[in-house]
Amino acid sequence: MTAALIGPANVLVAGFDPVEFLYRVTEHCMDLLGISDAGVVLPPPGSTGEQPGKSGPKE
Repeated sequence: MTAALIGPANVLVAGFDPVEFLYRVTEHCMDLLGISDAGVVLPPPGSTGEQPGKSGPKE
C-alpha cells in the first residue's frame, strides 16, 4: 500500500509523464487486487465524459 501511494508522487514533479503515471497506477491496482490484467480507458479529446444513451439527473 505504501508503494501505491509513494510511487505516483515520484512522477508528480517536473517532466510529469501522464502515460507513466497511469501505467504505475494500473500496476499498483493489479498488485492490490491480485489480478494479472488491467487497463485504463480514456475518453476521446473534447469529450464531456458522458456515456452515449445515458441520461443526466432528473429535475
